[in-house]
Amino acid sequence: MRGVHAFHTGLDAGAHSIALVQGDALGGGFEMALSTDYLIAEEHSSFGFPEIMFGLFPCTGAMGLLSARIGARKAERMMTNKKIYSADELYDMGARGILVTDIHACRL
Repeated sequence: MRGVHAFHTGLDAGAHSIALVQGDALGGGFEMALSTDYLIAEEHSSFGFPEIMFGLFPCTGAMGLLSARIGARKAERMMTNKKIYSADELYDMGARGILVTDIHACRL
């Protein structure tokens, strides 16, 4: 939880944080990615909160972070419907971020 808070507050130095997802970002991994300023995901990446499948509700920090990116209704639906979302689906939901096909093909 300290890491999520540190990224979300700019590491107490006004820094910008970037998450690069190249696979599955589930549960706490997704929450950590959501806490950054910029979320970059490769097309084959997937996102979700599988803890709901075990009768657990995702961390309350995740709800606020996800709501800020896609809105409260979509966030609630995403957190309770037991579905794992592709990067394309997350992007289409309006999540702020960048979607790339292959990070190795990008030139910065």
